[in-house]
Amino acid sequence: NKIVNVNCREGEFLAENYSVEIFPMPIQSGATIVVSGDVNYSDLQFQLFDLSGKLIQQFGADGISTTLNKGSLKSGLYLLKTMLVDQPIGINKILMVD
Repeated sequence: NKIVNVNCREGEFLAENYSVEIFPMPIQSGATIVVSGDVNYSDLQFQLFDLSGKLIQQFGADGISTTLNKGSLKSGLYLLKTMLVDQPIGINKILMVD
């Protein structure tokens, strides 16, 4: 039996064929999410979690770039999970500020 350690560093993508960029950071009112790679954008879903793991928001992609609005979200750290169909292709830390 082999033991495999998987390190998940910030900015490291779960799928090597894709990249997920979010800017500007930190987010004051909104940000742009850009997903590049061989992607059918209608199959993309974004899931925003707080650090306790609670799903805060879920939304689809608008194409190569999608707007994330801060809206009424509190300041703090969040995780944005990018899903292609049911496959996670990226997890990014997001910092929201007032």
